[in-house]
Amino acid sequence: MTGCPNSCAQHYIGDIGLVGATTTEGETGYHVVVGGGSDHDKGIGRALCGPVPHTQLNDVIAQVVGSYLDRREAQETFLSFVRSTA
Repeated sequence: MTGCPNSCAQHYIGDIGLVGATTTEGETGYHVVVGGGSDHDKGIGRALCGPVPHTQLNDVIAQVVGSYLDRREAQETFLSFVRSTA
């Protein structure tokens, strides 16, 4: 999680990254980024949605993880799942 759009916290290489933003209504919110990786799984995450109001962030993350749990193949990692559903 970061408030810096310059990747200071390296949100683009996490399984799920959050970048602080302001919603169109002026609320605190976050852009949600998925599918990043490092080392042998290196890759830049892609923007999934946002800015999501902070009050809805838990629901969005639960929906992302729930989708993975419901739709993944046996033994499929979260990273493989999000990269294959791009």
